[in-house]
Amino acid sequence: MFELKIPQNYQIEKFGDQFIKINQIAQLKIPNKLKIELTQEHHYTLIRTNQVQLKYWISFKQMILNCLKGLQLNYTQILKLVGIGYRVQLLEINHIKYLSLKIKYSNKIYIKLPSEITVLVKDPYIILMSWNKQFVGEIANKIRHLEIPEVYKNKGILYLNEIPRHKIGKQQ
Repeated sequence: MFELKIPQNYQIEKFGDQFIKINQIAQLKIPNKLKIELTQEHHYTLIRTNQVQLKYWISFKQMILNCLKGLQLNYTQILKLVGIGYRVQLLEINHIKYLSLKIKYSNKIYIKLPSEITVLVKDPYIILMSWNKQFVGEIANKIRHLEIPEVYKNKGILYLNEIPRHKIGKQQ
């Protein structure tokens, strides 16, 4: 039997055999081969499984722990635009958030943002925050791959603490 104790200040609900919802915000999918049960104890909620599918349990347990940490602290990823003429703007059209980027191309690039992500834009920085570690990483990677840093000029979209690899140009 495997179990995980979660403090009482988190409200956990189970929807059928497919999803768990935490604090009416975070929704996690339960792996198909894992059957879990929720029980309320004195000062915590207990999540249990009787199965011996250890790899699924370890993965699901880590997803829950990441979610709880994200609900407390918010995962953050900061991107920096390095280069002349690079612009970023946050737009909201019909209650849908878009990130407008002007980089290298003649037209602006629009990226639709999930509702779970909070975005702050302060030129030349883009700050992404969310309870979901995966969403933050995916969106940051999607933005970064629009303009990967050049090795000769050190221009592009960088993570905040990233040190770009620099090559020396042709010598005469």
